[in-house]
Amino acid sequence: MVGKPPVELLSSRTIECPGCGEECSVGEWFFESSSGESMMLVVARCGRCGSRSVLTPPMGEPGPQRLEVVVDDPSKLNMIVYRSPAGSLRIPELGVEVSPGVYSRDHITTVEGVLRDIAGVLSLFESPKALEVRARLESMMKGGERFTLVLTYQHPTIYLLDQRL
Repeated sequence: MVGKPPVELLSSRTIECPGCGEECSVGEWFFESSSGESMMLVVARCGRCGSRSVLTPPMGEPGPQRLEVVVDDPSKLNMIVYRSPAGSLRIPELGVEVSPGVYSRDHITTVEGVLRDIAGVLSLFESPKALEVRARLESMMKGGERFTLVLTYQHPTIYLLDQRL
């Protein structure tokens, strides 16, 4: 290919900046690389605090992928979980879903680490429902309650390793 590949703006929007709370601009561009691969570029920039994030989610791969593990044994709390920036996870028994955001990053943890992360976010809230879910999370972390962890992603870059730490 000669010259610069054409770049197409797919969308432009504003979101709340996670750094300062002001408006942050987000743009999504589509282009073909010089090797002919379809590429996407997502850029978020805050004009106030200078926070910046750049993502290049994969395109053209098989999708969607769904992984599920029933945690019915305390040893499964030590299974390794990888969630890519565009992956989401659910615990249906709690009605909890963690969806990716513009500032999402790769995350490697364990099943127990996922539960701790969710409990940490819920600690910011004092509603009866938040307190109830936190109590159930504590029970799950001690192996006292069976639950299902579901990971989904449009492209196959999520995984669970049944290799326990």
